[in-house]
Amino acid sequence: MGPATTALLTELRAWAAEPGAVMYPVQTTRGRVIVYPDEVAGRTDSQLVALICARLNLNK
Repeated sequence: MGPATTALLTELRAWAAEPGAVMYPVQTTRGRVIVYPDEVAGRTDSQLVALICARLNLNK
């Protein structure tokens, strides 16, 4: 993973840990998707990247 992906995942995990977190809009060069806090907890970095990529593929 590159530095931009690592930074995004760090930010995503920090957001998901906040009380009252509802949804997080992930903006990538391929588009935008929404991630919810319960989808972040317990997932590895690779699983989160796969989730984001799968959502981006649905938006095609």
